[in-house]
Amino acid sequence: MRRIDPWLAFGLILLFVLLVAALFGERLAPHEPIEVVLNIDREPPPFAPGPRFPLGSDLLGRDLLSLMLAGARATLGIAATAGVARVVLAMALAMFASVSRPVRELLDGLADLFSSIPATLVAVLAVLVFAGTDTLALTFIAALLLTGWAGPYRVLSSELRRLARAPFTESALSIGIRRRALIFRHHLPHLLPLTFFTASQQVAAALVALAELGVLAVFVGRLYITANAVVSDPPEWGGLLARGRTVEALYTTRWVFLVPGATIALAAMAFGMVGIGVSRQFRRRNLIDSLRSPFAAGGAVLVLTLVAVSAVVPPRYAEARTWATDARSALATVADDEAAMRASGMRPIGPGYAVENSFTAPRQTGAATVELRDGAETIALREGADPASDLQTVLYSGSGGATVDAPLVFAGWGVSPDDFALQSTSPFGFGLDRALVDWADDYAAVDVRGKVAVILRLPALRAGNSLLAGPDLATTVTNATRRGARAVLYVDPQKGTYAQIVRAGGFAIDPYRRLADNDPPERTEGTPVFVLSVAAADRLLASSGVKPSEIYAAMVARTGRLLYESDETMRQTSLASALPFSAHIVLPVERVTLASRSLLGEHAPTAGTARVLVWAVDPDPGDADRASADVLASLARLVNERALGDVVVVLFDPSGDPRANAKLVRDRLGDRTVSLVLVVQALRGDHIEVLTASPDLVLAADSYTETVADAVAPRSAASDAQWTWPGVSSFADARALWIRGTGEPAGDLRADAAAYAAYVLGRWALGAPELRR
Repeated sequence: MRRIDPWLAFGLILLFVLLVAALFGERLAPHEPIEVVLNIDREPPPFAPGPRFPLGSDLLGRDLLSLMLAGARATLGIAATAGVARVVLAMALAMFASVSRPVRELLDGLADLFSSIPATLVAVLAVLVFAGTDTLALTFIAALLLTGWAGPYRVLSSELRRLARAPFTESALSIGIRRRALIFRHHLPHLLPLTFFTASQQVAAALVALAELGVLAVFVGRLYITANAVVSDPPEWGGLLARGRTVEALYTTRWVFLVPGATIALAAMAFGMVGIGVSRQFRRRNLIDSLRSPFAAGGAVLVLTLVAVSAVVPPRYAEARTWATDARSALATVADDEAAMRASGMRPIGPGYAVENSFTAPRQTGAATVELRDGAETIALREGADPASDLQTVLYSGSGGATVDAPLVFAGWGVSPDDFALQSTSPFGFGLDRALVDWADDYAAVDVRGKVAVILRLPALRAGNSLLAGPDLATTVTNATRRGARAVLYVDPQKGTYAQIVRAGGFAIDPYRRLADNDPPERTEGTPVFVLSVAAADRLLASSGVKPSEIYAAMVARTGRLLYESDETMRQTSLASALPFSAHIVLPVERVTLASRSLLGEHAPTAGTARVLVWAVDPDPGDADRASADVLASLARLVNERALGDVVVVLFDPSGDPRANAKLVRDRLGDRTVSLVLVVQALRGDHIEVLTASPDLVLAADSYTETVADAVAPRSAASDAQWTWPGVSSFADARALWIRGTGEPAGDLRADAAAYAAYVLGRWALGAPELRR
């Protein structure tokens, strides 16, 4: 038996190592790709190689060794498939070209054309056109195939032409052997060593192409933009190499790009050595006969066995998936919350389950009356938060209830340059002080003392190279009341379109509800403040010649959004004017007694251990049903059945003052340390979304949606700037995942939310390091 070529032997060993990494890399990795470390000894990532991270970490704080192992399947799968596909296509075209000269000339011309086109540019365009940001692996393979078939086609076609002129070919044709049979029976065996060599080169070229595409921010999977870096999931090697190409990495943190670069080089070398070894080993020997040998059969059986084993090896924390399934199936409607908590085995913390609070605060006690009279004609404006209503009451510390009978006056934008004293001193930036310095003084044009002022909301405006938010309602009302206005009608073109519950994914957040929640009223009497719709404002301002709907429509037509761009005439000419209406306003506000009753329990408490807190909000201000309470009951039963001791559940009542209520719950917990909070709130919509303000949980929270894919779609975990879940101020040190509904139409999301939360609890119980910190 002929000795195996050393190049082939060493190449096969490396290839076997790569195969094991591709099949079992995620299980062999010491850490999961979703495990992010934000600091070690107060130093930010990337972390140098050491005991915790043998090869160092990436810019986000993830273990590079684990990322290489976890990304092996995606990277090697794409490169191998693309490389082999190039050669198969090239072989088919070369054989087709050998049939006739016109076909060969046509294909040769196409090969010359494709060879002259920058392959990377074509691949980028193909990926972006057909797949967008969330690029599929098949799109990458198709793009790499499109840009790489010409090279192997030239090599194989040239070899087929040489074989066609060989003496044995002429002899075979002379005795009547058909050309097709000649190609398949005699030419292909001669081509196989060259074909293997070409395929190995093309796989290596595909690996390099993946790295080049990564440099241009074209990845396999989804992009995450974080505070430290832009990362891809799955952790494909080309993307990891690209993300490590920073000026700092070139001089101080070289491991960030050296590790993925060396891994890609090692993989390319393995494929190249196999190709060289095959060409050397079978230069004068029949490859097909060797493929029929026991050695080749044993290798095939070994590979198939590894593939079969990898298919049945369970993923990490597989038991957590059972938690999710059980929570979904155990969901039921709860009639008595306290009885349900007792039946689930939850023990009260303190004297009982209930945490009660009672206090008095100013609240609107009836519908507002806003009537406008013009002689014999009376216009009654309808109150409501919906888009069709005329006005919406805003009750906060700067407003209050009153009965007002006064003339109506239009105060334009409510802008006076004197109200925005010089604040910014940088010559490179603008603030409202500099942006409004040359505006006309609306309060010099009209006197608002003792009157009801109608004021247009000034949206975002462009000043120099800066985009600035216009004065908000609180600022506008303060400026008007300081000049003696008795009530304010604030015209907002977006009235009624804001989400009533804080949501992400393109929904605007209701600033008036947030203002009322964050700055509640302190007195019953004050200046009535209303947000007026554009349609109602058009009716009131008709006599002044100003039509707000046209002003705002012109902004959108000009800039594509509600953005005020410099218009010298409008800026230096006040829109303010007197109106023929007198107003009759009644806003009833009284001090009322508010009561809340939250329920709090825990299962088998263990002293000194960090806890996960399940925080379900009920009643929810935006939900008519009690979905959150049902989800909490399902999770409490699951915790009891699985004997998970370090879990606290809260059915939180936000009635009255949510901050004060949350503080009472926090006080009842005593010295118990809360490490993670699962917030369940606002389960309305057609799917749930998960938000977190903890940067190290973004990847994890989104990855969990892959596991419970039936429950969560689309993937939407992200940091949220408006982090306002009830209780956040009392648990500011704890990391939180906020599970809530979004989208239209509204559906039953209880089972989806329960499955997601249960999966998180399952990982917590199994000691997932990204949660237990």
